[in-house]
Amino acid sequence: MQMASTVKKLGMLLRVLRIRAGLDQAQMAVRLGVTQPTISRWELGGTRPDFRHLDGWLQACGGSLPAEQLREIRELLNGCDAESAADAAGQAHELERLTAELLNQGGLVSDALIPLFADVAAGIGESQEQLSEPRCTLAIPRDIFRRDPQCYALRVSGDSMAPQLLDGDTVVVSPAAPLVDGCIVAAFVEPDGDVIKVYRELAGGAVLLQPANSSYRAILLEPNGGREARIWGRVVLQQREL
Repeated sequence: MQMASTVKKLGMLLRVLRIRAGLDQAQMAVRLGVTQPTISRWELGGTRPDFRHLDGWLQACGGSLPAEQLREIRELLNGCDAESAADAAGQAHELERLTAELLNQGGLVSDALIPLFADVAAGIGESQEQLSEPRCTLAIPRDIFRRDPQCYALRVSGDSMAPQLLDGDTVVVSPAAPLVDGCIVAAFVEPDGDVIKVYRELAGGAVLLQPANSSYRAILLEPNGGREARIWGRVVLQQREL
């Protein structure tokens, strides 16, 4: 678990470095000789780049950093392979500290850019695209990005969350935001796929994913219920075109 946490915090740091340098994911991909989806996976913490690509990332972003800070980041990334859970926890802490420093120093544009992925179903049987590649980017307030650099956007498809969310609305999902009873979440549930619903906590650790539209059924997730499910994150922002 600590190793996974380190990779995610590394992704946060890399994303903040890229945005500070004024580069989008496509531009960084060209500089490193990889694909844009690869850049996205690294920043989301799905996988981590090798040391050659880490060095290339720092070379691309180094001009926006003081020399001493760049040296500190380079030293940490050069030793980013933990040999124990304690080492991994220490590295995750240092990565988080450096990320916070970069955010607090400012220098980012007033609106941060986050990836906008495919549609998420707010209905039954809605067509969905895979979430592996963002279709474009979305500008959001910097304060939201500061709280969770891993946040991303989805477009609502369907009317199961009406009137709270309408077909075509865009929502920003934060994996780091705490889940509280009554919040709206994006989730994967077998066999429904990726859905957006109201999160309800039940006794015994069960969770109910509830639609806002009473015409649709709720989804009950029970501990050890044998149903594959994962909460992707909490919806922290909604945008609607008028």
